[in-house]
Amino acid sequence: TASVAGIACGLLSGDASEHRADGHAHAGGVALTQDVAGHDLARGPDVGGGRAARPAHFGVGAHAPAQIGEGHAGPQRIAVEGRLNELGATQIFNGELWAQFFDYPDGRIKDKGDVLRLRKEGVVTILTYKAHIAKREAKIMEETETVVSDMPGMASILQSTGLEIVKSTRKRRTSFQLPDGQVVIDDYKDELAAIPVFLEVE
Repeated sequence: TASVAGIACGLLSGDASEHRADGHAHAGGVALTQDVAGHDLARGPDVGGGRAARPAHFGVGAHAPAQIGEGHAGPQRIAVEGRLNELGATQIFNGELWAQFFDYPDGRIKDKGDVLRLRKEGVVTILTYKAHIAKREAKIMEETETVVSDMPGMASILQSTGLEIVKSTRKRRTSFQLPDGQVVIDDYKDELAAIPVFLEVE
């Protein structure tokens, strides 16, 4: 039986916060062309007249570029989702995430390594503060969050305290539940569409 602990062993490590649009480092992340815990998640359909590229194998602590070829994300995403279903994963979310990130004009939140985010997840809006605790092999963040009923209203309240919207992101997320954690697939939209489709373990 596949577990998130096992899947994490095959993911690339490193501080993703410098490269990812949401400023949050996850337990592991890898573009869909790469392998997850020895499972060939990208196997299956042929792409461009040949089989989808077989992923490389990386051990814990390995670092490598995570890219996915233009035109391949759709077929590979379908293949990965199918493989997760084969492994017994249950899809628990499939929808759009719209996030706004806030900071003061002097950038004091970012300077501390913290993140203040207001995000709509489907029909639910969540206000989250991520406080930076430590940075070793991966950034460690303590999260405090609460559900709010009105995203524009909450944004207005935050701005009335002197905070500014410093970044907005939109992406499609598909989440799968495994026995001891979750696997998510993120596909960024709009000006961040060039970011490769990303598979993460949380």
